[in-house]
Amino acid sequence: MSTSQMKRGNSRRYHNRIIGEELAHHMETNEEVSTKTVLENYQYMSQKERVKIDSKFAKPKNESQARYMSALKKPHNKIIIATGPAGTGKTLIGTEYGIREFLTGNYEKLIFTRPAVSADEDLGYLPGTLEDKMAPWVRPIYDILYKFISPQEVTMMLTEKIIEIAPMAYMRGRTFKNTWIVADECQNTNVNQFKMLLTRLGENSRMVITGDLDQHDRHDEINGLADFLDKFKGCRSSSISSIEFNKGDIEREEVIKEVLDIYAGVVPEHYLDSD
Repeated sequence: MSTSQMKRGNSRRYHNRIIGEELAHHMETNEEVSTKTVLENYQYMSQKERVKIDSKFAKPKNESQARYMSALKKPHNKIIIATGPAGTGKTLIGTEYGIREFLTGNYEKLIFTRPAVSADEDLGYLPGTLEDKMAPWVRPIYDILYKFISPQEVTMMLTEKIIEIAPMAYMRGRTFKNTWIVADECQNTNVNQFKMLLTRLGENSRMVITGDLDQHDRHDEINGLADFLDKFKGCRSSSISSIEFNKGDIEREEVIKEVLDIYAGVVPEHYLDSD
């Protein structure tokens, strides 16, 4: 190994040790520490380390996912809408791409939001902080974050508002700059909420919107996501991209497709062959 290679290796190890010490100090004293350490750590990684991190990001498993990723890779697409059933990778892919952009320094913040409407729960009646109330709904987001950023660093970023997890009502009146936004379960928005959401984008920000138009909890109101897509139909835009997934794009167990068929009133083919 050459002297220059040894120096680079020692520099990386020293840098990573300093970051570890800063985080440990932060956790012990609750003092704030710059979240730049996360970005610097990524930038100082060796090529081998970067390849290992990059291997954790999802790869397209079907044509629809490939179109989705292609839309995400085009910076001029400021709003990317992905609709379809659960298990198609809508939230996973949109979130992971945002994390990649964040780690490489293209965006300064990550925001995850969804409408506070559920068939089972109301935020107002749940105890705890806002993050505590949202946690059961956004647990999959945390799981994705933890693949690339340590839980300690995620906690630090939540405290410093570098990462935000909030119901959609908290988006009102704000304009987000240098931010990657993921808005999940948007089939549960009404028309005014969805319009409000779309108009939050500021300079150098992008938004991923996901939803399943066949499953919504606003049975007595117009679905905001469906309403916009209906208006957008036939329009040509260089800033807005829409990708529609279907049951054939589900990448979970085959039984999930079977369950969806049953709820849709479709008899699975293999049922007809059984005695």
